Amino acid sequence: MQIVVDKVKKEYVNGHGSTLALNGVSFEVKKGEFFCILGPSGCGKTTLLNLLAGFDNPSAGTIHIDGKVVLKPHKEYVTVFQEHSLFPWLNSFENVSFGLELNGKDKAECVTVAAKCLKQVHLEDCEKLFPCELSGGMKQRLQLARTLAVKPKIIFMDEPFAALDPLMKEELQNEILRIWREEKLTIVLVTHDISSAIMLADRIAVMSKSGTIKEIIEIKLARPRDKLTMQIGKLEKQIYEVMASK
Repeated sequence: MQIVVDKVKKEYVNGHGSTLALNGVSFEVKKGEFFCILGPSGCGKTTLLNLLAGFDNPSAGTIHIDGKVVLKPHKEYVTVFQEHSLFPWLNSFENVSFGLELNGKDKAECVTVAAKCLKQVHLEDCEKLFPCELSGGMKQRLQLARTLAVKPKIIFMDEPFAALDPLMKEELQNEILRIWREEKLTIVLVTHDISSAIMLADRIAVMSKSGTIKEIIEIKLARPRDKLTMQIGKLEKQIYEVMASK
């Protein structure tokens, strides 16, 4: 297994007491898997993603990636946030090449890789445009291109579709699936959207508001998946009932 989460707890302590955000979470993610963490607001799913990405550490339990304990962020494990983190003073091409330059890549390689990644997300004609000139969906695609440029082994995604309209959301989901297949990546997606989880994931970990995992559901449907089919409808109902149960 590429990711192993073992009995992870996260407790926040303040002057008024403490809050238990995660309570004994355990699961594993295979290399090359598209894994989804699904749950209602306040269930601890983003807290869990932050622990996986190394932005924070568990209060108890361990997280291993590629056999090593996760204690801090790693350049091979990249996070795509709900709100894009693009640099507004850089154009699209410069945003994508920024991380490469930071890692000491020479100018010729930066140009080649940035151009390739912009083409992967169909933004090759927007390289001179600044973030303020892009739509919400284009900004998320640009953020994805910047992520791909550093050749990550794992991508963590935190509600990347939340601010998008249905058509943009479907378009970006299709792009992510295509890139996931082509690059043979491991992706861990956090979302509260049952439909997105079913359309994208190999397996879905359904969380409860008490910070635990209720059930891990395998999605055995072939891709591409048609959200209007009876099978998808049955899965949505099944997962909703799991989320709603006490």
